[in-house]
Amino acid sequence: MGRLRFLWGFFAFMFAFSYFGSLAEVFALGPLMQGVASSAFNALPGTLSVPGLHFETKTFTVKALDGAELPGHVLVPKNVSPGQRLPVILFVHSWLLNQIEYVTQEVQFASKGYIVGSYDCRGWYAGQGKIQVTGPAEMDDLSRVLDHILSIPSADSGNVGVVGISYGGGHALLAPAFDERVKVVYSMSGWADLQDALVPYDSGKGLWDLMLVGSAQMIANPDPMLWGWISSFLTGGPSERDATKDDLRRRSAKTYVDKINAKGTPVYIQNNINDDLFTSRQMVDFFSSLNVPKKLAFLNGVHATGEAPGLLFMSSFAWNQAHKWFDYWLKGVPTGIMEEPDVHVYTKWNDSLAAFDDLPLNDSAMNMVVSDEGLREGRAASSKTYRLENRVGISDTNSGIFMTTPLMYSYFGLPVTQGPKVAGNSIDWDTIAFSTPVTFMGIPEVKVNVRTDSETFQVNAFLWDVDPSGRASMLLHEAYTKFEATPGSVYPVDIRMNLLAQKLGAGHKLRLTLSTSDPAFALSVLQPFTLEVLSGQDGPISLTLPVMGGQRSAQ
Repeated sequence: MGRLRFLWGFFAFMFAFSYFGSLAEVFALGPLMQGVASSAFNALPGTLSVPGLHFETKTFTVKALDGAELPGHVLVPKNVSPGQRLPVILFVHSWLLNQIEYVTQEVQFASKGYIVGSYDCRGWYAGQGKIQVTGPAEMDDLSRVLDHILSIPSADSGNVGVVGISYGGGHALLAPAFDERVKVVYSMSGWADLQDALVPYDSGKGLWDLMLVGSAQMIANPDPMLWGWISSFLTGGPSERDATKDDLRRRSAKTYVDKINAKGTPVYIQNNINDDLFTSRQMVDFFSSLNVPKKLAFLNGVHATGEAPGLLFMSSFAWNQAHKWFDYWLKGVPTGIMEEPDVHVYTKWNDSLAAFDDLPLNDSAMNMVVSDEGLREGRAASSKTYRLENRVGISDTNSGIFMTTPLMYSYFGLPVTQGPKVAGNSIDWDTIAFSTPVTFMGIPEVKVNVRTDSETFQVNAFLWDVDPSGRASMLLHEAYTKFEATPGSVYPVDIRMNLLAQKLGAGHKLRLTLSTSDPAFALSVLQPFTLEVLSGQDGPISLTLPVMGGQRSAQ
């Protein structure tokens, strides 16, 4: 008994070390500890059974279609009655991690009578082959791992679930489209539209993209295709960018939504509201397109942090819901989850989850346009042109510090604040002060027409909460990039932003900022250019805001 406690404790310690290392970009110690833990796991006897535990651990190796070998493990409950069949859950690990990531949750599920398993995805640690980011080979790998687990005599092929965080969350959403045996999925911090996640509006998330591929290059075996994705938006032409978009579409659950709907697979999506990697907009859109039993939750936090407590022996909304979801769909236990509201959204003003029956979350809209006085409801005034100059490497406005800013805001309430204008490449428009508190809940939309003098240009939109003292705190940001533009032509820029869940108090204003670049977030256009932002009754600069309770600004 002492030996097994040591082993499980060792695995949990390795996971904790490597997980928090990954938040610091895991350049050294985290991957080393993950590799040591994975090697230790696969060095165990093929079957390890310890008196007093209700399951035994079996290790295995699956051979992929191309011959790559993928090691894994499975926990199998003991004392199964003859003919009894047990539900199966496959855990798929996150980027930079491996099969030991979910050990604590695997033990909990196995102790409840589930057969649970995980494996090293191709290219990661002991997994051979090259990382393909849910490409065809990886989805075939998942099915082959399921083949092995379902060969266990007590495994029930009619009750199979898939769950994962981040990289694993992307696998989970795609799984029912590639394997008919997958009955139910639970996706955490995953993606449904990889193009919208990595290159929204053709704007590469420079530091995120480089960190993801660079970290994999240092500790794993990525397919060169991943670097090609980045270079296509740095130096490539339209054919290279189109090829990247095709690759990303093939790796997106959005592409297969009709198949998932036809199959009727129950889907639970859980992401984090301040995640600026796998952002909220793509998940809201995908959830809206599902016609299956479904749930959606946006927790407090950034990428993959809302799920962490449940992996470290602590209480966790995400994992509590996962247990209720799988218990209901795979075991038929009346957990009450289907009677719960379909949507939960973290609200910072009261530090809790707000519950909604469905999307959309707002019951009215505030339609603002730019006039001579700023942002106002109604029609734009006479035509006016605003000028923005892009100066390479210099920006009036940006979204803060990579990874750090959303983390500090989520857990310490420290937002990005707007500083003084230094470059002249941004412009602000304010509403008047709200006479009563206003709650925004949903997806804002910015529309503007611009005339360019360059073949490539970028527009960044920011929303700010301006308090009565004049201090502006960032609420949302998004980038839009246009390639192959014709100098002198006018182009419409339509930006649907990410989920806004914010309550502005009486006396506060809302500010819209347009800027030419955001070096902290998007790959900036590395050449000077000028934009003329056009405003008038026929084509106003507009901002549509989702409002709860039919509230309006004072007029």
